[in-house]
Amino acid sequence: METPLVIIHKEHAIKPCGVNGGAETATIQLAHALARLGKKVFLCANIPEDSLLDKELDNLTYLNFGPTYDIPKALEELKTCYNCTRFHLIAVSRALPLLISQRNENIISRILICPEPAAGAFGIE
Repeated sequence: METPLVIIHKEHAIKPCGVNGGAETATIQLAHALARLGKKVFLCANIPEDSLLDKELDNLTYLNFGPTYDIPKALEELKTCYNCTRFHLIAVSRALPLLISQRNENIISRILICPEPAAGAFGIE
């Protein structure tokens, strides 16, 4: 099996079946595009309970880490529920997932993407 991609969105709520802001829309579109290419994709985000119709859609699985931005919980769920131990990590707009996971030797690569309108939105002035 090909190595999965894990996308961790920033703490802002994301609605897979609803209206979103720019970064949220970009994250969902990226996840769907990668899944359409045949990649196994996990999208970890703060997902309001009423905004997700299906947890899995094609090659895309949504994981809700809630409003607390509980990244260790999401990484543990990947391992225990999906047997996903080796993966590529894509962090959206925040470097915190990269820092939290830096001791995890099973992460093949770590990528930070910033689909924000200005550098100040992700902490750079």
